[in-house]
Amino acid sequence: MRIVHLFRGFHDYVRELVNSQADAAEVHVVLPRKDETVAAGFNPKVHVHMTPMGRVRSPLNLLRVPELNRLVRRLNPDIVHFQSGLVWEYGVLYGPHCSVILTIHDVIEHPSWGGWLGAPAYLARRAMRAVDALIVHGNANRDLLLNTHRKEIGSATVYSVDHGVISRYGQGAARTTVPAGGGNVLFFGRIDKYKGIEYLLDAERLLRAAIPGVSVIVAGSPVRKSYCRPLMERNSTVRFRWGYHDAATVEQLFQWADVLVLPYVEASQSGVLQIGVSFGVPTVATSVGGLPEAVRHRATGLLVPPRDPAGLAAAILEALTDARLRSTMIGNIVAEREGRFSWCRIGAQTLAIYREVIGHHVYTAAHAEVPLGRRLGGGEIDGCEQQSDGHAYSALDRP
Repeated sequence: MRIVHLFRGFHDYVRELVNSQADAAEVHVVLPRKDETVAAGFNPKVHVHMTPMGRVRSPLNLLRVPELNRLVRRLNPDIVHFQSGLVWEYGVLYGPHCSVILTIHDVIEHPSWGGWLGAPAYLARRAMRAVDALIVHGNANRDLLLNTHRKEIGSATVYSVDHGVISRYGQGAARTTVPAGGGNVLFFGRIDKYKGIEYLLDAERLLRAAIPGVSVIVAGSPVRKSYCRPLMERNSTVRFRWGYHDAATVEQLFQWADVLVLPYVEASQSGVLQIGVSFGVPTVATSVGGLPEAVRHRATGLLVPPRDPAGLAAAILEALTDARLRSTMIGNIVAEREGRFSWCRIGAQTLAIYREVIGHHVYTAAHAEVPLGRRLGGGEIDGCEQQSDGHAYSALDRP
């Protein structure tokens, strides 16, 4: 089986997915030249192709779509796998005659203060009509997609596949016993309107009354700096670490954390949660989107209603002070890291979806008397070792 991946963003997710497939299929990744550094994390068996596609806002990309189409045609894939967030790359939908899959990471657009949402959202809806299958993370997101985008989905099949663990920053397990009167609480990720930072700050005041020595860090890149200043002014005991954090710093933060907090008011899934899984850190999250499926209440974390500072504070307090509960949650998180959220499992599931979609495509084409000449095949994932020290370049990449 020959697979071509096209994406912008979701680099940690795609890196894990691609590496999980490299031993069972011929895998190609197509990247804009500006993202060349992303290629360093791919398995050496992965073929990386750099294109002259520019930044997503540049209209000059329209002139480069034909070249991208020619590249994909030359690769002659059985499957083209898109990740949501693309714009110009959707032009490939009208090129090669092969099966196409689109992963929708966020079923509903985030209520954001930043970003360029109009065009990507419109093109994503158009893409849904053209692809053979869609993948989302969780049954709740599958139901939401079917209910809100039924017209766009058309005849496409919708699959639910878990978001896998993000392991590139490291691995570990949080301490089971937190010293009395203290504890480390981490919020990590993009700072945006839908993340519910205000509710965490209100919860921190309540929490500090019960645990005077608690430490809370909010770390991430703000979408709107004017949003961050009032947050800092309203709470002087929370430590704010704004900006980009390299891999070493991310590792330090998650090794430091006793509890990871996701106070979101809206979400479909969370890559930050899956970094926490890699480090075995219990999570306190809100019951929004697909989070209740990913965080099992009182098994791998605690769930609270959104916009509820008192409930958030009570859950964090319990996660810090109940040693038996902490031990149970940490043990379950480590087990899910090796099982449910492992890329051995998710890679195999995704390859099985590819085979099913290709089989349907071939059947449909045969009855339509359209010759495809596809190379079918490929087995389950064999082993789970992932290397991150190189990649293979194809002659197609060079002038």
